[in-house]
Amino acid sequence: IINIINELKTKKAIPDTIPEVVLNDKQRLFKDIVHDYVTKWHFSQHNGGMWPKPLRLFLMGAPGTGKSTTTKATMSTLKDILGDSWTNIVKQATPTGCASFQMSADATTVHQLFGLCLAPSRDLQPREIETLVDKFKHGLCLLVIDEFSMVSRALMGIVLERLKFAGLNLNQLGIIMIGDPAQLLPIGGEPCWSIKLTRMDSHTFNELSIFGLNEMRHTFGMKRLENIPKYNEYKKYERQRKTNEVQRREVAEFRLAAMEGNYDAVYLTEVKRTIDGDAQSDNFVKNLIPRCRYGRTTEQDILNIKQEFASEAEFEADEKFKDARVAEALHFFATDEPTRKTVESENIRRTFAFAEKHNKPVVCLKAAHMPFEKASSLAQASGKQFEGMLGHFVACEGMPIMILSNLAPQFGLFNGATCTFKGLLYLPDNADVQISKKDFQKLTLSGTTLQTPLDLPTGSYGFTQFHQLPIHSILVSINDKLVTSAEDISAAITHDTNLKCRFHLPKQPPALPDFVVVQCDAYQQRGGTNILGIHGLTGNLIPIPCQKVLRKLPTDKNKSNKAQNIQSKKGAGYRIGFKTECAIVVTPYKEQGRTEERIQIEIKDHASVPGLWNVAVSRANHPKHNYIPSGQWPSHMDIQVQRLSPFVMEAEIFERAIQIQGSKTLRRWTVESGKQYGTSWTKEQCDVADW
Repeated sequence: IINIINELKTKKAIPDTIPEVVLNDKQRLFKDIVHDYVTKWHFSQHNGGMWPKPLRLFLMGAPGTGKSTTTKATMSTLKDILGDSWTNIVKQATPTGCASFQMSADATTVHQLFGLCLAPSRDLQPREIETLVDKFKHGLCLLVIDEFSMVSRALMGIVLERLKFAGLNLNQLGIIMIGDPAQLLPIGGEPCWSIKLTRMDSHTFNELSIFGLNEMRHTFGMKRLENIPKYNEYKKYERQRKTNEVQRREVAEFRLAAMEGNYDAVYLTEVKRTIDGDAQSDNFVKNLIPRCRYGRTTEQDILNIKQEFASEAEFEADEKFKDARVAEALHFFATDEPTRKTVESENIRRTFAFAEKHNKPVVCLKAAHMPFEKASSLAQASGKQFEGMLGHFVACEGMPIMILSNLAPQFGLFNGATCTFKGLLYLPDNADVQISKKDFQKLTLSGTTLQTPLDLPTGSYGFTQFHQLPIHSILVSINDKLVTSAEDISAAITHDTNLKCRFHLPKQPPALPDFVVVQCDAYQQRGGTNILGIHGLTGNLIPIPCQKVLRKLPTDKNKSNKAQNIQSKKGAGYRIGFKTECAIVVTPYKEQGRTEERIQIEIKDHASVPGLWNVAVSRANHPKHNYIPSGQWPSHMDIQVQRLSPFVMEAEIFERAIQIQGSKTLRRWTVESGKQYGTSWTKEQCDVADW
């Protein structure tokens, strides 16, 4: 089963059926720009001659303007130009598994495409370079990155460098960036377009971030910052905690000048994601949502939204809200704030409510920890330190459950995928464990029953998902001799120093199962195979394996590297469990790129996080499909606090730069192609407008 799951990562899913759509003028412009470049690239690749100017293209727009529709309509036609194997030379990637699934069956995550870990570095081993070269052995026509607002400078720099390590010439490939800078920004990093040089604590950003800044700017034909007028003033004002209006204007003007470059842009403005013929939906998507961007929400906007959103009475009367997703700002439970509402705590509470409503039993499993002597302290650690793996797995049959790892995003098994919990799967009956006599004598047994877990070294057992022998395992034999009592055990270990012990494993909680089984309809729709291999079983049942995850302690900037290494060694350990959690309550980070039928929003205390409010209120297409409980409404001041973040101001200026560049691109393409994209332009008119 594990091998089948691992092989899924490299298999191709069945492409989604792309419906026929009529593109508007700007959507056609994007498609024409891409087709023109791909056609010229294909000709040069097969016939030699001059390579076309490398395409550098941004596609941007507010929620509902058709970015995804435009991308899918464009990508689906590239086969006509490049042939059946077009996906070998056109790579689509996103920063998250959820976004890659929404993008295309041929898309993947940036990390998977370039072989990156969660905290990637520039260092590469020879084997990693060989893998990269092999992955791009057919060449690369286009790299398309969606949801680029969540791509950090550091990650972008590494991506561009790895393209070079793969033996690719960046001047002979196109790069397309798609997204909305008003949505959520990178976690723990600076946005890829950011030109900030100094952190809020007045220290400079790390070397990797500055490297990414320079690589991004060079690749998109932007000037070096030091070559832009008033660079020294910008550096000076950026370090100042307080600036006057004139200085802030100079900083804004410098940022706008810095965003200019030798790239094309298409900025979509026509909102398409409305419910046809519904005036409320039309007003909500076209007027109310855009006013939530960049923390510009006013007091009147809040009053208008309150009037439009579902009231408590409408919420109670609408049956679809009973199964609605809840957006909560904070994810992990914190022991120092035990009463604070989080995704983790709310999901546990709502799981029991779900079980009571549907008359189903609740499964509650505690994660195991290694080494066992540190188990009590490791169990107190937040799931944040174990790649999101929680200390408890709580579920009941039929409830929504979320996968927290990218098993195979192209098949719908991505980090953030919502599935349905079906049950637990215990596989092997017995475990054969090789152990020395000295270690065996440390075991705590009651008769032949194990009373404390036994940590298993890697390779000591034939199943890769098995990491720790659970309590209540029953010792059956030693060196092929049956044992049924303490006397049998003593006799069996008298003459041997190395022991082969067979344990009969428990097949019910509290012992951890080998797999948690979930139902994922998208998996079957994308052509996924029957993983469990049971004849007559539906192919949409997915076994999620038990995993062992290394603890990663947060870095403390106030401690030396030596002190942090000592702390890491003391706190080192593993958590064994499942990278899944209840999906009734989620953070807006899991919601970006999704459209919900109904949603309940509870983010009041964190509405100041850049992009959080904007993402939370723009997931449904109708205002009455959103509900914010009394006491959870943020004030306009709560939301406007995000405008104190320099990254928000930068994002707004960057969007302005793209709008300007988009106008230039449209005018130039009108003249060069002879096609009309709305208003017609002559070359003379273009020159005057650009001037």
